Amino acid sequence: MADDRDLIKSRIDLVDLVGREVELKKSGKNWKGRCPFHDDSNPSFYVSSEMGHYQCFSCGEKGDVFTWVMKTQNVDFVDALKILADQLGIKLKRRGGVEKSKRETYQRAMDAALAYFRSQLELSAPAKSYCERRGLDADTLAAWEIGYAPDVGDALARHLKSEGFSLQDCREVFLVERSGQEFYDKFRGRLIFPIRDERDRLVAFGGRTLGDGHPKYINSSKTPIYDKGRVLYGLHKAREALKQSKTIVLVEGYTDTIACHRAGLKTAIANLGTALTSDQARLLARWCEKVVVLYDSDEAGQKAAERSADILKDTGVEVKIAVMNEGDDPDTLLNSGGAKAVQAVVDNGIKPLEHKVKRLEQLYGLDDPKYWSAVAAALASADPRDREEIIMPIAQRDPTIRDPERSASALREKVRKIKIADPKAAKATAQSAPESDQITGVERAVFLGFMDEEMRKAGWSACCDTEIFVTAAAARLAEAIASAWPNEAPSGQPTDWIEELQPGELREQLLALSVRQSTPLQESELATAIERLQAGKTRRKVAEMRQDSMTSDDDLMAIHGMLKQGKTE
Repeated sequence: MADDRDLIKSRIDLVDLVGREVELKKSGKNWKGRCPFHDDSNPSFYVSSEMGHYQCFSCGEKGDVFTWVMKTQNVDFVDALKILADQLGIKLKRRGGVEKSKRETYQRAMDAALAYFRSQLELSAPAKSYCERRGLDADTLAAWEIGYAPDVGDALARHLKSEGFSLQDCREVFLVERSGQEFYDKFRGRLIFPIRDERDRLVAFGGRTLGDGHPKYINSSKTPIYDKGRVLYGLHKAREALKQSKTIVLVEGYTDTIACHRAGLKTAIANLGTALTSDQARLLARWCEKVVVLYDSDEAGQKAAERSADILKDTGVEVKIAVMNEGDDPDTLLNSGGAKAVQAVVDNGIKPLEHKVKRLEQLYGLDDPKYWSAVAAALASADPRDREEIIMPIAQRDPTIRDPERSASALREKVRKIKIADPKAAKATAQSAPESDQITGVERAVFLGFMDEEMRKAGWSACCDTEIFVTAAAARLAEAIASAWPNEAPSGQPTDWIEELQPGELREQLLALSVRQSTPLQESELATAIERLQAGKTRRKVAEMRQDSMTSDDDLMAIHGMLKQGKTE
């Protein structure tokens, strides 16, 4: 059964809701008007009933029915939910959309599963040996309630049934799965990490293999009592420490959180390896004034750190990014350097702008003109105070202009030209640097096709072949779509499934493309766009092969033909 949030979203027409306060006019399949959040002389505010999304392409305000009520009536989410429920005559269920009796049943099943996992850890020599190797002593295992799921198909299912639980109820909270008439365990042969929300309620589990199996982690999916985009691992333990310290250390996973706590950083929490969501960012802001992002030191981890910093910036908290040596994560750093090493890395966190500039230098080098263009784009989108703090240190390293003052002046001029040319695009350009290109028209057609129910399958199939996309921005969005729906395209209205697309910034990008579309996409336009993108992929492949002097012209012709028929990569 859908929870209150989903029920309200399905019954409220956003166009009707916004139209009570904003004069809207039809613009293609969407609606357009003057933005109520700023002095909008030239209408730049779009509303889509189909997407349940509004966005101003001038000031950047955007959201859904709940965001609209929260912004226009200055209330929090719970009050917005109540206001809309009263308008619809809906009686809200207790505790986040689950009836009290049902939630208690789920909670008892979760508690029974945890007790079972804890008992099984004591019986498993391989699991205890693994914990010893990872530095998880008895006190740590007890404090974090870590357990073990035996590598037996239905061991937990049989145990829960013997305890009197309905296996269908257990299935609804991701403990077991069903095949025909038989039930089997969701977690098998894995170390188990209980996940509690900020109110200390057990809502989910995460399981890690003891070796190098795939997937390394299995985590509870969305259930009636758990939404991973709104829960932060370890927050229930960090609450007490946050009464004294208003700084949160944000890490990526279970063992990183535990390592930080063992190192004395008692305000460490994790967003569980998924991209930080706006809901999680707002939850963080309720508990702290500063966040130090401590993600893995590899390229993926550092990019994710910058994305999280961008999301956190909108909440008003101070943000720093901590950088470890290559190959390190908090867990390995604790084991190799001790608690002082972890604390030092956190204490030496730097501002997101400085972090971005350093990463660009590592990527390009100071001698590459692309570095200076990307830096200028990053500076153009930055807070003026942060920009001025860093311009001179950057200028002093300019190998082409020996005079730092001249170099700084040249850099300021580049920034000024970017802001004059397109002040709104400057931010988007910097956020995607060094991949600063924008989605092209034919790429956009693919994503619009994906958002249309009748053309979705074709759009989704094209997204699964990320090599057809020319710009990094489009490839990134296509990869996210293919990752969210790896086996088949989603069905139904976008409002039914759009929340599954992560990270949130890419979801917003996809919504923005659709909301601003004034005329419906035609099937012929989509087919032509896909054909052009596939042809471009073929040309690029052949060009790459042509650079290889060992490839003959006859071979190239044969390869070209195979590529056109989709017979080779």
